[in-house]
Amino acid sequence: MPPPRRVSPNLMKRGFENPMRTMLTASAAAAVLATAASADITVTLTNTAFAGFTFNQIVGSLNGRCTGTLTAVQVDVTLNASTAFTYADDICVYVDPEPLSTGGLVQAGGFSNLGAAQRYFWPNGASSTPGTPCIGTITLTTPVTFGATAADPAIWVGNGYGAAGTSGTWTGTVTLVGVDPAVEPPYDPCSPCCTLAYGANGNLPFNYETAANRDMGACGTAYKANFYPFTAPFTGNYTFSTCETQTATNLTGTKLGVLTGCTAGATVVACNDDGCGLDGRASTLSVALTGGTTYQVVVGLDSAAEADPGLIRIDVDGPSACSQGASLAFGANAFANTSALPNYVVTTDAAATTTTTVAFAQWYRFVPAVTGAYSFDVCGSVNDTKMAIGTVCPATAGSPFVSLAYNDDACACSSGCGSTGQLAWSSRLDAANSDLPLTGNLTAGATYYIVLGSFGAGSGAASGTLTINGPTPPPACPADLNNDGLVNGADLGLLLGNWGPCAGTPCLGDLNLDGVVNGADLGLLLGAWGACP
Repeated sequence: MPPPRRVSPNLMKRGFENPMRTMLTASAAAAVLATAASADITVTLTNTAFAGFTFNQIVGSLNGRCTGTLTAVQVDVTLNASTAFTYADDICVYVDPEPLSTGGLVQAGGFSNLGAAQRYFWPNGASSTPGTPCIGTITLTTPVTFGATAADPAIWVGNGYGAAGTSGTWTGTVTLVGVDPAVEPPYDPCSPCCTLAYGANGNLPFNYETAANRDMGACGTAYKANFYPFTAPFTGNYTFSTCETQTATNLTGTKLGVLTGCTAGATVVACNDDGCGLDGRASTLSVALTGGTTYQVVVGLDSAAEADPGLIRIDVDGPSACSQGASLAFGANAFANTSALPNYVVTTDAAATTTTTVAFAQWYRFVPAVTGAYSFDVCGSVNDTKMAIGTVCPATAGSPFVSLAYNDDACACSSGCGSTGQLAWSSRLDAANSDLPLTGNLTAGATYYIVLGSFGAGSGAASGTLTINGPTPPPACPADLNNDGLVNGADLGLLLGNWGPCAGTPCLGDLNLDGVVNGADLGLLLGAWGACP
């Protein structure tokens, strides 16, 4: 039995629904923008399909900004096809600060409520029958002013019915009354829009209108070259790719390069033309970079005839921060992370088949001086933590850390863990901890890697004391028998005074711990003669 019809904008037309069940989806409108009369922008839809809560940007960072004051919105469209009771009047114009989300400024059309400050309904089009028109003008009670700046809201057109499985196809025009397309300023490669980071850098704007061509060395000309800076956190090999930019409906061919700068004389460090993607015309490259240096990752098109890709995606992978971790001492070590640190995926079981994400991951190294059983804890931390230990650093930042032991919750925090009292949300690694316990001994002289961070982005940065317990390490300078920082005649005298079998423990002068003070110990003392390291 189909849901009931709508008889007015305030009554349900499809039965009960939760309009937030599907997420808003944004994309750039391609080749739909044209000026109409003075101070108007008209979008032409030609058999254009929108799934529920899917919107194309008309005005904004993805598709060019505008100037003027939006005073009214007009539609003259016909519904060509409908799925799951999408009506003609579900064509929706939505004004919202970027990124696309609920709670915008204006919603004109669409059954689902996006929570805009001003909400309007079209005067007709309440039918899902193909061929149904929707024609009308909505005058805004509160006009919206645009100044062609990044502070302006964006304007979107799409399907304002957000129930799962819905879609509609429309042909016609949508007109924004009172605004003009802004004159696009020349593209400045030294003032780029976005900085790249490890992982998937998606939804990156691509300037198709005013970006200049760029010589990419052995790869030839990169047309409409866009620049995206990247600072290498460590020295090592990095991989960049536009492979995931291509979709079944967007097979734009790209050229990809890494340059030393944004000016005309910058050196091309590496480049690639056709290396991946659905049709093999997207790009990927690997290159050795120097830690702390900022490079320009340049994406251009294969030819002047390539279509506007709209949004692009650049994936970045490189050396893991694991190998750069600070050294830990036996005993108490202060720790703190910050929200600027990247998250990291670690395994949580002995088979390394399940994983979790440590937020704001801070890396450390520990070298045991004595073989034995150890424990690591951050009990009393500020905020919720996760911690793991392993023996091998990941080859790249995109590879998970294989844990020898892992723990989320073991002991009480000092603050930030629960609204009533401090729950046991701090972490401990030992033979008895939950999750993946630290069983077996750690080996003297081996390097172990510890990643410590927050439970999640919402739990905030963590801090406190990381305490390492285990077998007591030997003195840092065992031949300094009187602990004065020097190995000299005073220590030699003490050793000779205890010559022979040891009478008990400890045994002063038994440097090799064999139960006898003899020539072997004398040799060790003489070999360490001088100031202690």
